[in-house]
Amino acid sequence: MTNDSKTTLEKNPLVTVLGGIAIGAIGAALLPKTKREDKHLGGIGRNMRGRARDAAAAAKDVGKEHLDNLGLNRDAATSQLRDLAAKLGKAATAAGTAAAEAARKK
Repeated sequence: MTNDSKTTLEKNPLVTVLGGIAIGAIGAALLPKTKREDKHLGGIGRNMRGRARDAAAAAKDVGKEHLDNLGLNRDAATSQLRDLAAKLGKAATAAGTAAAEAARKK
């Protein structure tokens, strides 16, 4: 763990705990229901699984929203790749031109 992430965790312990709960809820929502769970927990188990599923969906939505706010989404990535390809094309053209000029001078 880097010093930056350690400092962030120390400054925001509640966020760390809530993040852990969200991860646990997502894990619980993804696990298959067992016969034992259904037998012993019945309606409570169904209720817990529903809440875990809702928590996972909320965590996904909030996470996606934060990534969008940071500009980390498909559209931004596509734009950045196009920009990078254009710059690489210009660099290749400049390198080719320089190579051709150097060859002509010899």
